[in-house]
Amino acid sequence: KNWRKRLGFSSLRTMRSRIILFLAVLLFVFPEVSLATEKTVSPKAKAKKAMSEQQTSKFRAEILKVMSGSEGKLDRCRRRYLGVNPGQSSNVAVSFEITGKGTVTNAAVSSTLKRNAYIHGCIRKTVEAWAFPKNRMKSTKMTFSMTIRPDTPFKFQTPKKSPSKRSKGDKPKSR
Repeated sequence: KNWRKRLGFSSLRTMRSRIILFLAVLLFVFPEVSLATEKTVSPKAKAKKAMSEQQTSKFRAEILKVMSGSEGKLDRCRRRYLGVNPGQSSNVAVSFEITGKGTVTNAAVSSTLKRNAYIHGCIRKTVEAWAFPKNRMKSTKMTFSMTIRPDTPFKFQTPKKSPSKRSKGDKPKSR
């Protein structure tokens, strides 16, 4: 108890708060000092993660390829629906699950379209017919939306790549 008084701590609470303040100042002044131990990643683990990311990217490309192959069928669903219900427009949400075997399960379609039983059934049948490559994952949940408009044919939108970043000294390439 005497050592606390000699150091200027009147109680345990003030001692604790001053220690916390000291550690906060220490971390602010020396940010490279860390209280937590950092996990080191072996080169083998880094290579495995990079391979996994490559496989995921490849799997996404294969999914888009399968889905894009049925754009005509999905557009036919749109045209037939609009032939019976002219002037209708809405966004249609489609969700489904890809099993590890590459088959589609739990396909669901929702929209605000009037008299939508035909178009929902047509889209659901098209999605359920998709056959994806087998993958190691147990299942993959997917969703996409499509716009139903009289003047807009259906087309899957591919994600746009962000432009590569240049450093300050780089000049744009001349063509």
